[in-house]
Amino acid sequence: MSFLPSRASKILYTPYKNVCLKSVLTPIVKVNKMGIRNRSRVEILYDIVSAAKSPAKKTHLMYKSNLSFKQLELYLNFLMEQGLVEGRHDDENLGRVYQMTSRGLEFSSLFENLQTYLQGPRHMEGRELEIATEEYAAPPVQRSY
Repeated sequence: MSFLPSRASKILYTPYKNVCLKSVLTPIVKVNKMGIRNRSRVEILYDIVSAAKSPAKKTHLMYKSNLSFKQLELYLNFLMEQGLVEGRHDDENLGRVYQMTSRGLEFSSLFENLQTYLQGPRHMEGRELEIATEEYAAPPVQRSY
């Protein structure tokens, strides 16, 4: 069984602000001695963003994404810098709450589509990979035989 390298070998950039993803990428599949699959950093980011669909405190995000408080703070700061999650003061709950932004919704949609696509043809059932926005959509391929 071969594993992917622990870090991406090339530096990849997002279309937003040329953000380097090298520090965000980890192996897609990594299994420990007990046979339990570890989550990649991108999956952890997705878990936090999806947990913040409705306004939530840090503690709720921590429990929903299954992270320690220190880990959550690191990831949450990254997500806020990238504009995927926003934090605001909530007068009702007397504290700071975090919620997904429109960019976070786009990230969530792209991740879900990619996950569905990577599961292979048996899970696709004839569906094509859906792109969240038109700016990412490639023109249809014209084939002549």
